[in-house]
Amino acid sequence: MSMIYHELTPFRVTESPCIFAIGTFDGVHIGHQAFFQHMDSDAKTKGCRKALVVLQNHPRKILGHGMPLELTPDEEKIELISKFHFDILIHIPFTPEIARLVAAQFVEKIVAMIPIRSWWASRDIAFGAGRTGTCEFLEKVGPSCGFDVAVVEKVHIDGAPVSSSRIRDLIASGQYDEAEKLLGRPYKR
Repeated sequence: MSMIYHELTPFRVTESPCIFAIGTFDGVHIGHQAFFQHMDSDAKTKGCRKALVVLQNHPRKILGHGMPLELTPDEEKIELISKFHFDILIHIPFTPEIARLVAAQFVEKIVAMIPIRSWWASRDIAFGAGRTGTCEFLEKVGPSCGFDVAVVEKVHIDGAPVSSSRIRDLIASGQYDEAEKLLGRPYKR
């Protein structure tokens, strides 16, 4: 990664168009890895840089929904993500201030930092106060902000989508081998 930021800045950090995504990416599991590989391919095809917002902590903790089991400590998560060679990484804590931003305000802050050409998202994305930052919302505001939306379907294994929640459930029930299959690496207990 060539540039790492630890806050949402009010100024551009690059003038190069970027392929962009946001998430907690807890586990950096095989679904995330496939997502990053598809972003890489799209960036190469379009001649763009790759930018990623990674939330340091899980939003559920700040929103008062209880802290889920952490699959990957933050430092390890960044190390795993760095293998995908993002040009810009915005590594920020999810704070009460960020939680209060409505989806349009959040998009405005990101577009002020990065000229986004394609915003990559899973179909179930939900960000911003009230979780109104959905794919439909992004598709609506994208044209006026200069980006299109690439909706990515989840990777499925054994007939079910790979997700951090599924991995947490497997670990909670002691099914470590199954969890590790979805993580794509050993789980550190």
